[in-house]
Amino acid sequence: MKADTEPSFFVDSIYVTDSFSWEGKTGYKVIAFDDKKYWIFLDNELREYSTFPTDTSNYTILLKTPLKTGNRWFNIEKGGFKVISQVEETNLQLSLPAGDFNSSIKISNITGEYWYTPHVGLVKYHVGMWTAELIRYKF
Repeated sequence: MKADTEPSFFVDSIYVTDSFSWEGKTGYKVIAFDDKKYWIFLDNELREYSTFPTDTSNYTILLKTPLKTGNRWFNIEKGGFKVISQVEETNLQLSLPAGDFNSSIKISNITGEYWYTPHVGLVKYHVGMWTAELIRYKF
């Protein structure tokens, strides 16, 4: 990709730095809190890998389609406990420092609440006493 068309967005300390191709799919390298992550959409799931996705069994599911209210999925976390995520709301309108967003969805699990917007990505999250919102983005 040309530098002027690479995705770039900021949610507090999350920054998409680059895109990559893997198994015929496009993914994104993400810097989250000074830690590199890789996001890629495979098998109806938005997956997050802590290393380049060569080990297909070591990932966290961030989103799973279809994104309909009430749909659930789970991840097995370290220690063997199951974290269940659920689509709480769809077609939300959000007003954030980066602008107004339509068709957003809200996902919740035991760790927090996460809002995603089509063609943008993660735009807001609330974890414990911390809330972060998208402050700027460009494509």
